[in-house]
Amino acid sequence: MNFKNIISIRRLGLHIKKEIYTKYRSGLIAIGAVTGILVVIDLLPGMLAGKPQIPNGAFYTIFILLGLFFSSRAFSEIHDEQEGLRYLTTPGSELERILTKLIVTNLIYIILGVIYFYLVTLLLKGMNLFFFDVSGGEYSFQRDVIKNYFVLHSVFFFGSVYFKSYQTIKLLFSGFVIFIILTIYSVINTRIIFGSLHLNGLKGGLSFGKYPEYFQGIYDTLSFIFRWVLVPYFWSLTYLRLKEQEV
Repeated sequence: MNFKNIISIRRLGLHIKKEIYTKYRSGLIAIGAVTGILVVIDLLPGMLAGKPQIPNGAFYTIFILLGLFFSSRAFSEIHDEQEGLRYLTTPGSELERILTKLIVTNLIYIILGVIYFYLVTLLLKGMNLFFFDVSGGEYSFQRDVIKNYFVLHSVFFFGSVYFKSYQTIKLLFSGFVIFIILTIYSVINTRIIFGSLHLNGLKGGLSFGKYPEYFQGIYDTLSFIFRWVLVPYFWSLTYLRLKEQEV
C-alpha cells in the first residue's frame, strides 16, 4: 500500500488552504459580531456604574458555543447532492478530509481564539482607560476552557457528518435527553444502593455519608472517560461514517 494514497502533506496543505479560503468570510462576520457583543458587555457596566469589566466569562461561553456551531457544520457539504459530489470527488483520502476539518475547526480555531482574546483584551483595556480612566483587567485565558472545547468539539464534529440537517439543534437536543436519562439513572441507582443523599447546606456541598470513595471513584472514572476516551471514540466514528459516504 502506497503511503501517499493515505495521506500526502502537499494534498493536506492544499485542502486546508481551500477550507480556510471558503470559510474566512463567515469567520470575519463572526469576529465582528463577537467583538461588538464583548464591547457592549464591557462598556455597559461602565456607563451605568462607572465600573467597566472585561467580560472573560462571556468570551469563554461565546468561544465554546461558536466553535461548536462551526464544528457541527464542518461536513455540511456532503449532505448536499451537488456540493457533496464535488467534495467527495476532489483528490484526497478520507483521512486527509477529516484532518483538514479537524485542524481548521479545532487547532486553528483554538489558536486564533487565544490570539483574538488577547487583542480584544488590549482593546477593551484601552477603551476603559480612555472613557472611564480605569485600568485593569489582565489577559487571562483558562486552559480548562480549551480542554473542554477539545472534548465537546469531537461530539459536534461527529454530528456534522452524521446528521443531514439542523446538526447543532439535533446534537443539543440529543445531549439534553441523554443528560436527563443519566441524571435519573444516577439518582435512582444511588437511592437503591445508599438509601438517601444528604445536602449539608449550600456551602457544605453534597455529603454521601460513609461511602465517599465510591462516588470519588465514579467521578474519577467519568473524568477519565471525558478527557481521554470520548475524543478518539468520536473521531473514529467520524472517520468510519465518512468512509460510508457514496459518490
